[in-house]
Amino acid sequence: VRSRRQRQMCIRDRIYSYHHGAIQELNKIVEHKDSEIKVLQLKTTSLEEQNIKLKSRLDAIEKHLGAHFFE
Repeated sequence: VRSRRQRQMCIRDRIYSYHHGAIQELNKIVEHKDSEIKVLQLKTTSLEEQNIKLKSRLDAIEKHLGAHFFE
């Protein structure tokens, strides 16, 4: 026959086991999301750089065209 103390310890151990498993799963999810965030940050930086280059080219084209229209 189990004592009350043994039942309490068994319940405590089961709860700990469930929580530990849940925490491990959440950590995996967080790591995956962190990885996704890093990829998106790199893509964003690349797109921002491309945008700056395209704006510069567009400004040069507009300046060139404007100079010809107003001659």
